[in-house]
Amino acid sequence: MSTNPNNRAEDRRIRVESAIRAGLPVNPPITAEQQNAARLEAIEFFHSPLNYQENQRIRRETEAQITERRRQAEEEEREAQREAQREDAMNDSMEMEIESGGKTRKTRTRGYKRKMRKGRKVRKTKKVRKTNKVRKTKKARKQKK
Repeated sequence: MSTNPNNRAEDRRIRVESAIRAGLPVNPPITAEQQNAARLEAIEFFHSPLNYQENQRIRRETEAQITERRRQAEEEEREAQREAQREDAMNDSMEMEIESGGKTRKTRTRGYKRKMRKGRKVRKTKKVRKTNKVRKTKKARKQKK
């Protein structure tokens, strides 16, 4: 064989030359009789009503099996989702009880997301009016410096 593993053409040429040297047929020729026999066999297999009915039955069975498997997979997926929702509901209700000290809350508290990020309760704060704060202007800041 050739030194280059990707050179198929060269490999084939070398094989053909060695076959000719050995006196073997390169591609054994197919006789007309063999070709006709193969064609008749194919026609008989594909066009005979018995084989046709058999093929249809097999096709129907495989389609039924595929749909059955698909339906089963969807059922399992739905069941898993239901289970997950049940788990989530249980966890949420437990969280709400702990959060509100016994009373269950249906709505999430203000600052829920921050609490989840930080991992602790965020107290509700009242808004402070800004009337008592003196707004410092640019001039006032410059004077301070």
